[in-house]
Amino acid sequence: MQKKLIFLALVLTQCFTYSSAQNDTIVFEQLSKFEYPIFNSAYTALFDENDLPYVYTASSEYGVTIIDATDLQAPQLIDQFLPSELNNLKPMYVEQEGNYLYVAIGSFFGANPQDAGLAIIDVTDPSNAFVTDVWDSVYFDHGAHVVNVNESFAYLGVMDSGLVVLDVSNKSNIQFASHLVPDPNYPAPPGPASEAQARGMEFRNDTLWLCVDRQGFRAIDVSDNYNPQEIGLYYFQAIYNDIKPANNEVVVVDNYAYISLDHCGMEVVDISDVNNMMHVAHFNPWDCVNTQWNGAGGHTNQLALSGDSILFVSGADTEVLAFDITDRVNPVLIGQYGTPGDLSATWGVSIKDNYLVLSNVNASFPYNSNWGGIQILSWEETTVSLDKNTLNNENGFNLYPNPSKNILNIEFPKNENYHVEITNQLGKVISTLYSNGEKEIHFNIDGLASGIYNITLYSDKSGLKTTKKFVKN
Repeated sequence: MQKKLIFLALVLTQCFTYSSAQNDTIVFEQLSKFEYPIFNSAYTALFDENDLPYVYTASSEYGVTIIDATDLQAPQLIDQFLPSELNNLKPMYVEQEGNYLYVAIGSFFGANPQDAGLAIIDVTDPSNAFVTDVWDSVYFDHGAHVVNVNESFAYLGVMDSGLVVLDVSNKSNIQFASHLVPDPNYPAPPGPASEAQARGMEFRNDTLWLCVDRQGFRAIDVSDNYNPQEIGLYYFQAIYNDIKPANNEVVVVDNYAYISLDHCGMEVVDISDVNNMMHVAHFNPWDCVNTQWNGAGGHTNQLALSGDSILFVSGADTEVLAFDITDRVNPVLIGQYGTPGDLSATWGVSIKDNYLVLSNVNASFPYNSNWGGIQILSWEETTVSLDKNTLNNENGFNLYPNPSKNILNIEFPKNENYHVEITNQLGKVISTLYSNGEKEIHFNIDGLASGIYNITLYSDKSGLKTTKKFVKN
């Protein structure tokens, strides 16, 4: 079953401002859904980077899967590498570089996490893939979260132990190169769940930008892979004492880092000076300071960049958020796929051209999702006119201001009897209003949650109806 969702730009006034009458909007369409067996989850999914029609996924229980996506509407599993083929370590993340998959292995979940390790899989011919080598170490015994590859070295993010650098120049003989624990006392001595949890990372030249969970964000000099050095430290001071958000993943564009914060949305940091990294902006859709982590409307995690202007962010219960980052210091939310409470939650997102592949998790904490696997979506940009003061009246009635924060004015075409239904994006009727022969009525929307709503005008005389949208800031 296909589903198509169109979301207009939502801008939370405490974070960013609305200023344009023309809003680029992302249109998503679900092309397919590939479900794992019950209780299995996908933590990473990515399209083959060599333009072959395959998708690769990492699942702690279901293993590394190779999916034939020749038909994007009917993906087919063709191979999988179970934990038993990977030193009994569970796959948590997969990255592709050339003809090889690099898999971070070792579950970090639960009271008995596994040793951290790395597996390399040759996918020169994805239909005949094979493991070339597996490396792991009992010294790093709390699992692995992420891996990134730069030329002949792989950078493994290990939980509680920071960064492990591995020489992968010989795909059949992975060699340990070095280990770095980011400053464990920054910004404060570690507590439960705040040790050196190395999560997302990205390269720029000889600098590795590293997310360290509740211990902020770091810059690592890896010009010498056998002696990496921490050269910059940053944390989101304004909310740290209240929430200690988890810095999960990062994408770097020009001199700015876009960091997913669980469950605090996304932060933008100016990294032009590694000795003085500075906060620029914060998108906080779930009011994390005043909302419990468990059950929040979203939990941002992985990020995927299209060109240098559109950024997709996985949002767990809010499955995908799309931002226009053309203005680097003022990201604008221009699309959203998925609705909190729909029992579907994403952990990861990856992009290829105008397609996204989402990795979905089966979980009951901190969000409810009743299936795991992947979704393949198409996406495209469109342009929607939304005037700041009034919406065009070609269909018989006016709404203004639109978007609105407090009062929405509804102007009718004639002094006749109309009734108006306001519904949310799920079709639930929020309110019903009556004109009683008035030319205009005023609807107090202060109590509505931020989002997009439909407003349908019914003529009691003719029986005709007209529907428009309005945005509640």
